[in-house]
Amino acid sequence: MNGIMKNYFKYLGVIILTFLMFSMPCRALDIAKLAIKVGSLELELKKDKFSYGIVTAFDKEEIAIKVTTDEDVEIVGDGLIKLETNVTNHDLKIIENQKEYIYHLKITKEEVPKNPDDFGLTVFFNNQVINDFLASNKTISYNQSNNIYLNVRITNEDTQVTSKLGKYTLNDGQNTIPLTIKTNSEEYTYNINILKKAKEEKTEVIDVNVIIDILKIICLILLIGAMIWLLKNHYFGLFIIFLLVFIFQIVFRGIKVDGSSMENTLHDNQPGLTINSYFTEFKRGDIVVAYINDFESSQKEYVVKRIIGLPNDNIRIKNNILYINGQEQKENYLKEAMDTWDLEITLKDDEYFLMGDNRNHSWDSRIYGAIKKEEIKSKLLFK
Repeated sequence: MNGIMKNYFKYLGVIILTFLMFSMPCRALDIAKLAIKVGSLELELKKDKFSYGIVTAFDKEEIAIKVTTDEDVEIVGDGLIKLETNVTNHDLKIIENQKEYIYHLKITKEEVPKNPDDFGLTVFFNNQVINDFLASNKTISYNQSNNIYLNVRITNEDTQVTSKLGKYTLNDGQNTIPLTIKTNSEEYTYNINILKKAKEEKTEVIDVNVIIDILKIICLILLIGAMIWLLKNHYFGLFIIFLLVFIFQIVFRGIKVDGSSMENTLHDNQPGLTINSYFTEFKRGDIVVAYINDFESSQKEYVVKRIIGLPNDNIRIKNNILYINGQEQKENYLKEAMDTWDLEITLKDDEYFLMGDNRNHSWDSRIYGAIKKEEIKSKLLFK
């Protein structure tokens, strides 16, 4: 009897010990330390036992599944996965302490979208839309400056551009700029092919504007000398006339428009009269002459633009609508409806935002940024 009781307690002890071993709490898998990457996309493993992921693969025969973690786990099902014609179902297992976490993957194989429009994407090369060039994989021929500007407008909330936008410097010959976009399910890269042709060499000539400026200085010196002589010889009437001419030269300045960026308000070669910035204040809507670094040549030049934003204004363009401090603006002076990328900027105390009236053919603050007050030289009075 005692032997039977001893065996009974012995077996009971084994059963209790076994129960305790299997019922001991195990360390839970730290999801935050687990990164699952399918192709170029990172997917999320949820804290429950099963997770699901849907991925679109563009024109690929296989796709890589990679799990990165510092957890002590076993991975089953990672590596290169061959894709079937339409849909591939694949299970990725993460095993820790005999507990399985299963990631059910559904990989859909699709053709590459032929046009950025399919992603809700409009691509701008300088100010021109180039979606058709990207869709047909055509090369853009360009023979202007070495500097170009790329930007996009996105209407699909699921689309992001992950590559660089903004200014690019081209080399002579063939250039390829990658434009990488990321959607809910995949990453895709368009190659923007640009053939940069060298500018035609021109015979160097003396800048006529430089000669005119030199002549103006000589005339002002002669004018001052004449005024002093008239005053000494008591020719007060003529002195007053010469004084008015001198003041006119200092306060006012004649200009001639070069280009079409301000059409239909101002046209190419149209003359105008401006007042020096020292003798006037600026308000929204004023047409001004600014002296800035040209985006294309990186040299200083005069430009004629309209003041859109004043110091401390918030400027926002969304879906081709201009907002200033949250208020939608009606721009009746535009040559045509604006077709541009989205942007937002808040101006500093001494900054102005300038744009051309021919918005789709204008290099302005959308590209070279806000303008300092000191860079605005005069304001248009008459045209």
